[in-house]
Amino acid sequence: MSIVLPCKNFFFLYVFFVSFVFFVVKLSLAAALLRYVICYSFGIIVRIQRGAYMNEQNKKSKIEGAQQTIKFFEKLLRASADGILITDATHNIMVVNETFCNFFRRQRHEIIETNIFSLLEQLYSEWPARWTEMVNRVHSETSCCNVEFKLITQMREMRCFSVNASVLEQVANEDAGVIVSIWREVTESKKTAEELKTLNQYLEQRVATRTAALI
Repeated sequence: MSIVLPCKNFFFLYVFFVSFVFFVVKLSLAAALLRYVICYSFGIIVRIQRGAYMNEQNKKSKIEGAQQTIKFFEKLLRASADGILITDATHNIMVVNETFCNFFRRQRHEIIETNIFSLLEQLYSEWPARWTEMVNRVHSETSCCNVEFKLITQMREMRCFSVNASVLEQVANEDAGVIVSIWREVTESKKTAEELKTLNQYLEQRVATRTAALI
């Protein structure tokens, strides 16, 4: 039995059709791969942009939060009836409130970022040594209370301040050695206490005199 071969034209058409189908399939796969790459890349770009936007929003929120904290801190300083003075490890004044400035009739810009020892020397010659003694106690005991700072004015009047001081809890390296001091003028209360002491001594003397007279 003899085999009848297809005509040459049909064979060529068959080969062309198979090659074309194979080419289309390859083209479809390449297109699908290209489409996947494009979609994946687009997704990455969107995520990056979204992440950048979120980072920008977070950064903006943090900045706004910091600004609100600063404003609250400034209001707190202004509202305090006590003088507040904060110095760093190099003894420079970092923070001072209006009450402290008013105690000594100074402007804030005259005090801020100046050396604490220079300021205290201007206020009263004995105060730098007193401050050093207090700071040494603070570093050894973490805090100290009711440290008296006395001065004599040009009018020969005594003024007295009670100072509480403590070391700021260290959060970063920049916080090391920061001293927070709270100043309260106690001149009037000291005068009242001295007057009461004098009155008690006078009354005790009167009582002792009358008792001796009765005997």
